[in-house]
Amino acid sequence: MKKAAALFTLVFSALLCFSACESETRETINETGTSLTVGNEIITSQLMDYSEMLGRSEGDLIAQKGEGEIRVDSSGDIASRSYDENVLGFMGNVYYIFTAGNEELIIDEVMVVFRGVTFSDAVTGISQQLGDAASVVNQENTADAYWNCFDCQYHLAKYENALMLSVHH
Repeated sequence: MKKAAALFTLVFSALLCFSACESETRETINETGTSLTVGNEIITSQLMDYSEMLGRSEGDLIAQKGEGEIRVDSSGDIASRSYDENVLGFMGNVYYIFTAGNEELIIDEVMVVFRGVTFSDAVTGISQQLGDAASVVNQENTADAYWNCFDCQYHLAKYENALMLSVHH
């Protein structure tokens, strides 16, 4: 009887621990009414946030996200800053690509290079925020999908071993 009680306590404890771990990912509503999935850091306005960064300065980016990792072009000028981020629940590298402005660098394009995500999963995640894609073409080694939202074009491209989302005007 003692073994049965001990086994029951062990199983019950494991279930409590499992349910506590599961509850780390839950949906909440913040003060603006935006749905957040806590734990996976999925923010419903994330793709819109990328479009809002277009045209902003490098200083604005640094103030919002920190220094990130700098990439320079062949002439030694800063070409982009990158950040490891959770994008729509998937890990990726987000690159903010600059163009020269009057006195400062301006964000011209945002590019996300996904890691460990299938094309169809990415299309599903993006479509949850932007609506149905305007175009989806999926072939054996390449695929493309386009969305037109927030006065921007979102282009998801799959190449042999890479999956990339670009956001530009």
